[in-house]
Amino acid sequence: MPAAGSEETRLVLTSQAQREADREAEAAGIPSETLMESAGRSAAELILERADFQRPLAIAGRGGNGGDALVVARVLFESGTDVTALGLCRPEDLSPTTALMARRLEEAAPGRLQFLAKDLGPLEELLLECDGVIDGLFGSGLDRPLAGREIEAVRLINAADCETVSLDLPSGLASDQGALLGEAVEADLTIAMEFLKPAHLFFPARSFCERSRWQGSPTRRKSSRASSRSPAFSLRMAPRPSFPRGGPTATRGPSATSSSWPALLG
Repeated sequence: MPAAGSEETRLVLTSQAQREADREAEAAGIPSETLMESAGRSAAELILERADFQRPLAIAGRGGNGGDALVVARVLFESGTDVTALGLCRPEDLSPTTALMARRLEEAAPGRLQFLAKDLGPLEELLLECDGVIDGLFGSGLDRPLAGREIEAVRLINAADCETVSLDLPSGLASDQGALLGEAVEADLTIAMEFLKPAHLFFPARSFCERSRWQGSPTRRKSSRASSRSPAFSLRMAPRPSFPRGGPTATRGPSATSSSWPALLG
């Protein structure tokens, strides 16, 4: 990451562009599990650096964002953190790569991963016991309002008396626009892994992830280079001053852009 005060350039991808970049990375010989492992480890490193969690709860959905959360939980456990992971689905509903990360977590930390397919009562109890939440329910692929137990889970997370770190995007936000789909996690810190998304930049969605922090992922950087046709725009960031630990790290607005991707203003 560039030193404070230096100019930064970030690539902003739509959800489709992100998927295309990952597919082309796989075609170039980078497996999806390697991409997920790299992204999750990068996020865990930032959490260890920025958050003082002793008993965090990692909440995972069935897709890629959930897999990232499970990697984060494993890395935190390996660092000595008393972490618990909770999948809000049945184990058999996990995507193949996320299921692999669940097995790796169970092998590294037996008994640390639980699954809730119906009753959210255990989630409410765990939220009372934890001192931080890692939100990995939904990421950049969400294109519909949350419903049913998804909304119940988000409301419980928002009511918890602890900080919430969202991976990629706060669950409930649509990646490609500033408009809100409905209720969403109100994150204290959002970790944008390698790529920014339109929702990080445009209001009112940005108000749910106002403290956004870009975190580099070397393997995902390779995936972006593997995809030269993905619609995207680059964002030249204004110099960022240094802040003490726990200080503001909000994403800066663009000072200049070059784009082959239409602006989404929500």
